[in-house]
Amino acid sequence: MVRTMKRSLALATVILMLMLLMMPLATAWGASQNMYVESGMLSESDAKYIDSYLTSLSEELEFDIIGVLMQQGYNAEELRTFADDFYDENGFGYGHGKDGCIFVVDMGSRQMTLVTTGYGIQAITDYGEELVYDNVTDSLVDGDFVTAFTEKYADKVLELVVKARQGDPVDIDNDGEEQGMPSAETAAGMGGVAVAAGAGVGLASSQSKKSKLKSVKKKYQANSYERRGSLVLTRKQDRFLYSNVAVTHRPKQNDNGGGKHHGGGGTTIHMGSSGVPHGGGHGRGF
Repeated sequence: MVRTMKRSLALATVILMLMLLMMPLATAWGASQNMYVESGMLSESDAKYIDSYLTSLSEELEFDIIGVLMQQGYNAEELRTFADDFYDENGFGYGHGKDGCIFVVDMGSRQMTLVTTGYGIQAITDYGEELVYDNVTDSLVDGDFVTAFTEKYADKVLELVVKARQGDPVDIDNDGEEQGMPSAETAAGMGGVAVAAGAGVGLASSQSKKSKLKSVKKKYQANSYERRGSLVLTRKQDRFLYSNVAVTHRPKQNDNGGGKHHGGGGTTIHMGSSGVPHGGGHGRGF
């Protein structure tokens, strides 16, 4: 009887110790699904609003959109490692590929990083990663974290994932408008002007030569051109579930101190400490 009581007391003590060890973590991050905020950095109502926003969007998209706001003072490399581990160890992501992304902002070092997993590697290229950074920077500088994590981060991720599922992932090689190049409509107009000008010059030249050619008979020929149809987004309830993606590592300079990494397009892959492949994670200061 005494031995049984001692065992029960010892078990209760172990459980109490574990609960005490976990309390600081619960206090620091709070109960959350998709947004994690270090204690004291946001009001409870703002943190809950961001979390609800990211969670709803993630469920609708079936693609986890995770946010973390902290002030640890990590450098760019440390921040990427933290993002990799935080995503992997907390079991985020949809499907067998753990599809999703995580955006971490460290106000201690004023660094941010975006890491992708599963289908996120294909949907958010290195160029797409930079577009997210461009989108959130002003709000972060202003200290408007609600706008930064919702309208600027989550909405941009939504746009990139939807375009990728339509078969047109945003990248430096196929998103000329983002690079200051003319849009498709403008390019078409410029092409029309060029064709008209060329036709005028060609007509004058051909008429001059035609008058000198007596043995050449008139010949008619037509070439038809068909413009490929664009892919139309299906109904809201249609879901993209899985994708088998073969990714080849493309060597690229990794300037973790800030700046852009557009390079030649595609996604740079790195391995997390748990052996899970991730995309992005180049990071940028703000």
